[in-house]
Amino acid sequence: MSTELKILFGGAAILGVSYGVTYKRAYSVLSRCKFAISKVFIDSIDNRGFVLGIKVKVTNPTNKELRVDNNNKLRFYINTYPVAYVRVPYEQFIKPEDDSEILLAVVGYWSDTNKWWNYLLNLSQTADLKVAGKIRVNGLSVPVPPLTICQYNITDIVNKIKNYN
Repeated sequence: MSTELKILFGGAAILGVSYGVTYKRAYSVLSRCKFAISKVFIDSIDNRGFVLGIKVKVTNPTNKELRVDNNNKLRFYINTYPVAYVRVPYEQFIKPEDDSEILLAVVGYWSDTNKWWNYLLNLSQTADLKVAGKIRVNGLSVPVPPLTICQYNITDIVNKIKNYN
């Protein structure tokens, strides 16, 4: 094997190991954080759809700061049905050994409303609202397993709608 080829393979191995270590650190810190919804609000509504704002309180027990990039691939689910996209509108930071608030935007389109109604009709008794996908942390794409945001009892929701004056 030529010297140039050895140098090329050595450089590729070093880059691969560096990426792996950085990825493992970011994933390790993110998996130790605790998440709680602090506020949900309507950000905008137009003829194409709507945007819900969700503020998430993140408690980071580690001494590492995380940068959450605005290039993400997250989906919002009702039970197992994807109904909207979740975006990080701008770069944000999760502070070390502190609480931080991260803003997420749930983007839904009116053209998907018929699908949502069918999903709701097919639900048994509860609606489990989840977010899952990939989020870019410190420049790396970290998988986000399905995280339950909240659960609703369908019967209670229908009764509240019926009794609303």
